[in-house]
Amino acid sequence: MEKDCRAETTLGVGGSETIYLYKEGIAIKIGDWQKQIPVGFLERDDVPPLLGRLECLEVLKVIFEKRETVLENSGA
Repeated sequence: MEKDCRAETTLGVGGSETIYLYKEGIAIKIGDWQKQIPVGFLERDDVPPLLGRLECLEVLKVIFEKRETVLENSGA
């Protein structure tokens, strides 16, 4: 991780955590929408994989309704 990632500290309700951001990111595709997004890793393994806001959910409209999830490009 030290070679391919850069370490950053993030703060939240649970306190602070060191996150290792992969320098190249990864390509994702949801429907017709495609984007290169950052991906981060923690030193611990008790946190499930999460799709985050940074350059991803912040540009998508997410709708949860009647056990269905809809993702739409918000135009951002």
